[in-house]
Amino acid sequence: MKGKGFITVFFMLASTVYAQMPDWTFFKDYVGNNYFINKAGKIVITKAEIKYDEVSIPGLEYCFAKAELYYKSGYIGNSLRILKSILLFPENDARVKAYRVKAESFRKKIHNLNGDRYFHFDRESTPLILKKSDSILLANDVMGYQISLTGHVKILKNKWRLGTVLYNGFLAGVNIDSQVSKGYDYLLAIDSQRFSHPKIDIDDFISDVQNRLLYDKLAKEELLRTDKRVEYLITHDGEKNLAGIETVVVKNNYGYILRIITTKDNFFKKSATIKSISENFMKDL
Repeated sequence: MKGKGFITVFFMLASTVYAQMPDWTFFKDYVGNNYFINKAGKIVITKAEIKYDEVSIPGLEYCFAKAELYYKSGYIGNSLRILKSILLFPENDARVKAYRVKAESFRKKIHNLNGDRYFHFDRESTPLILKKSDSILLANDVMGYQISLTGHVKILKNKWRLGTVLYNGFLAGVNIDSQVSKGYDYLLAIDSQRFSHPKIDIDDFISDVQNRLLYDKLAKEELLRTDKRVEYLITHDGEKNLAGIETVVVKNNYGYILRIITTKDNFFKKSATIKSISENFMKDL
């Protein structure tokens, strides 16, 4: 498939909440969201698609209305994902500032109403997805990282594991140039762990990950090493014929593994983009 990836997964849960009324006005915003405006000037969304929503400044009205609908429909994690995404936008104008205030007020309400259950929904809300003019920002505020990508992102898997070590792992398919595809340009996975002790050694973390996560047998060539960061070129010959970058980072009591993988042909075609993502991940260390 001309260098595309090899996984196509999709899921959607939709329910009709309202029937369209004759006096509603149909509206389509700058980023393609469809909704209605009723006689009272309120935004009405007729379907609640359960997905990882991309939140954008042009679509703030739609996104906030959808957060409200998610909450009313019992999808609290999805509601929080939108609210917390809105809170990540800088207050560049009065409109954004107003929606940040509304989002924080709603988030506090959810926290107060749910007590300790809030932390379950807070984990469920990640990753946050912000659509900017030329990039997509994925953020996990629970595990303390952000990553910026170009193109279209589809979250394929997201898993939490609780215990003395808090673990989150997610997998995304990314198309750099277009979202219209039967596959992906590359797969991106981030495994993050929060340990109970205050600081971790990077070699101990790598050893722990090998035992805990049982990664597949990919050949690795070390490209960079510091006391907080190791980067590898990863390859797999034979039928899979894969290549990519793996970046291991430790920060205080957190450990992260970023893996970007694709076909070898596609890796060399997109190597500048893939290496840039790796180099910019947790680059403030």
